[in-house]
Amino acid sequence: GDKVARELRAPLEKADEAAQRAVERAEEARDRLADRTEEAREKIKDATAEAGRGLEKASAKVGEKVERAGEKMQEAAR
Repeated sequence: GDKVARELRAPLEKADEAAQRAVERAEEARDRLADRTEEAREKIKDATAEAGRGLEKASAKVGEKVERAGEKMQEAAR
């Protein structure tokens, strides 16, 4: 009886071990994906902030040019 029980348990134990390894690999893959996703979010956040700073600088330059053009128009009108 014990021999039969061992013979029946062996394939089940192997299948259980294989399933556990598959779960571990899936968890590792999930963790790597989460890390990459977080890295991508940070890069997007940084790029957005950089673009915002560039837009602010460009807007300031345009504002200065418009102001100078307005001053020139006023001088020309005098």
